[in-house]
Amino acid sequence: MNPSAPGRPALAVAGLSAGIFLLEVLLTRIFSVTLFHHFAFAAISMGMLGLAAAGVRVALAPGRFTTECAEHDVTRAAFLRGL
Repeated sequence: MNPSAPGRPALAVAGLSAGIFLLEVLLTRIFSVTLFHHFAFAAISMGMLGLAAAGVRVALAPGRFTTECAEHDVTRAAFLRGL
């Protein structure tokens, strides 16, 4: 497969999003068992805040997030998420 195929960054974003979603569900389950169930909603709120902050960043700097930069940005995001 061509490394610069147009669908590859979209597939990587989908994989990262699924991983973040699964982590959020896991944190919700852990918090609801170990702490009171009210703290489980804190995990959901933090996840939603993170997604909203990313959307605001993209909306404020649309010139920074172009198709040409997508592969590099996704690679960097996956590396940072792995850390």
